[in-house]
Amino acid sequence: MTPPDPTRTSVVAPYELAGEGDRTEAHLIDAAVFFGSLLLGQTIGSLVPIVVNVVLIPWAVLFVPTLIWGATIGKRFAGLRLIGRDGRALPVWRSALRAVVQGVCLFIPVLWIVNAYLVETRSTRARSLSDLATGSLVACR
Repeated sequence: MTPPDPTRTSVVAPYELAGEGDRTEAHLIDAAVFFGSLLLGQTIGSLVPIVVNVVLIPWAVLFVPTLIWGATIGKRFAGLRLIGRDGRALPVWRSALRAVVQGVCLFIPVLWIVNAYLVETRSTRARSLSDLATGSLVACR
């Protein structure tokens, strides 16, 4: 039996905050996955309603991995995880809100630029708009 993943339990583990390069790598991967899911949704568009293609599928690719791994696909690939300011795993509602904020930032180019450049390179503790909205941090695994 393997021990539980500390990103999905209430255990507070020591952590090191992720750097700008790791976060940028994760954002680019997440953006590719997000827009790839939009493209897939448009490809099968005649089979399902538009709200599923444009809203539910892309949101799910940001939210579901966060629930399972404590990180989006991009963060998982970059070796990062999401935690609260207290070092504990994010509650479900904060993971959901974080996915919504990320989705909005990816849909609105100005917010994506602000998020990716100004906030992450200029804020203390390298916090993005979704981190600020949900009180989360991105740490190295």
